[in-house]
Amino acid sequence: MKIYLDINGTIIYRKIQGGKINVIPAPHLKEFLTNALKKHQVYWLSTMCQGDAQETMDYLRQFLTADILKLAAQVKPTAWGNYKVEAIDLSEDFLWFDDVLMQEEEKKLLRAGKLSSFVKVNHYKNSDFFQDWVNI
Repeated sequence: MKIYLDINGTIIYRKIQGGKINVIPAPHLKEFLTNALKKHQVYWLSTMCQGDAQETMDYLRQFLTADILKLAAQVKPTAWGNYKVEAIDLSEDFLWFDDVLMQEEEKKLLRAGKLSSFVKVNHYKNSDFFQDWVNI
């Protein structure tokens, strides 16, 4: 199966710590990535990655620890036009982890019968979100 990952709001997110807003890695991200990369093909599906994984890694270097960054380096890039869903082969099995689903993307997933493949990430409602997906 293919796994598609957004970056901002998904694998990293903003959290208020000590009265200051910090961008931090999602809890349980290391375990999630470790298992996902062992069992699946994992791809970036983010505005932070448009076909060039090096730019993505340069961006993530600011927020991820070295061990998580090493895992992130194994994630493959994607490229798309107006909508992220354009990078997904809708005839295949996949899971797409993202904090936002645009209306047009939702329509395309619905038409393809793949809306259930979209996994809404909300770290503010569930701070241990990836813990539920560690054994993916």
